[in-house]
This record gives sequence, structure tokens and C-alpha cells, in this order.
Amino acid sequence: GPVSELKDRARQYQAPGKMLGIMPAGPGATYIFYCVGTRSFEDLKREGLGRFKDEVTQAAPELAEAFGMMEAWTRIAYFTPSFIKVDPWVGNGVALLGDSAHTFHPHVGQGVNLSLQDALTLADVIAEALSAGDTSAKRLSRYQSSRKMFADVIGQHAHYTSTYALSNNWLIKRLNRRALSKMQKNPKLMKKALEITAGVFTKKPGLIEQARIGGILP
Repeated sequence: GPVSELKDRARQYQAPGKMLGIMPAGPGATYIFYCVGTRSFEDLKREGLGRFKDEVTQAAPELAEAFGMMEAWTRIAYFTPSFIKVDPWVGNGVALLGDSAHTFHPHVGQGVNLSLQDALTLADVIAEALSAGDTSAKRLSRYQSSRKMFADVIGQHAHYTSTYALSNNWLIKRLNRRALSKMQKNPKLMKKALEITAGVFTKKPGLIEQARIGGILP
């Protein structure tokens, strides 16, 4: 159901080993993802729905009312996120877009956005190709060259940040705490990280910039 406290804005909570995301999905629905670590769906069921709800609402108390009404596991889907890179995206008379071209962790919330942007670019490229009577891979390659960089950067960032946040390795946990602390104190660094997540960058971030965001460099 809806969560009035969100005021139509998405939220994400992170702590070493934990990640929870909340996103309004319409007037009467809210999409929630929660990383459960190495536990299987059967493990969660054995622990009980009550314990699972307590675990989630402890991290996000604003979900207590909407999430508390859930009485069965039927509204919950369990899946293992993956980061898949495809190359090439185009062939003679064929082009991939959306999840068929790029799949990554849902915590960045960019799957649908990237798919829509893919579709807009591909529509223009197809129109030009049909007008020229040429739907070869070479003709369609402009679509891939204009979109793939965004999918690769966002996908890699999503993969690293989720792996970073959920790792049980003591060194990675320490780096994660350092990265989160640095971004809270450095608005410019936070802005850079959010630009990558939101896909509003114009060029591929450099290694030094990524290392600073990851807490590896000062």
C-alpha cells in the first residue's frame, strides 16, 4: 500500500551489510527491496513473516503501517540480482534494449529509466535506418554507441556499491563506513555519486573519481 511519509519520494537506507530501498509505484502502491544476505527464501519463511517485517520496519519505521498489513508471503518476490553486460547490442535488423541489453542491481532504481531512454534513441535510429533502406548492424550501431556507456557506468556502479555495502569482509566494511562518512561531509562528492546513480553524467567517470567515491582515496 501507499506510505504517506514518503511524499512521493524514494528513499534508500544503507549500513554495512544492509540495504533497503523504498519507492512509490503509484497512488496505492509502494515498491520495496531489501537485501537479505545469504539467506534463502526458505530460510526467511522458517524464521517467520513476523520476524521479517520487524527486521524491515526496524530499518524504516515509516513502513510499519503499510508493511504491517501484509499477512502472507505471496506479495514478496525473492531473486538474486545480477550484473549482465551484453556486446554487441545490435545486429543486422535486430537491436536489444532494456533488460535484454543490461541487467543490474535494483538499488539504483534505473532499470525502467534506462529502458525508456534506450527506446527513445532506438526509435530515432530505426526511423533513419528505414528511411535509408538500411537496417544493417553498422547503421544501427549509433544506438549502441550513444547508450551503452550510460548502461555500463550505472551497472558497474550498482554492482560495486551493492557488493561493497553487503560484504561481510572487515576491510570492505571499514571502507564502506569511510565512504559513507566522506560523502556526508562532502556535498560535491555526494553529488558526483548521485549523478552516476541517476545517469545524469555526460562522460565516463575516471578511476580516481571512482576511488574517491569508494573511500579508497582521500
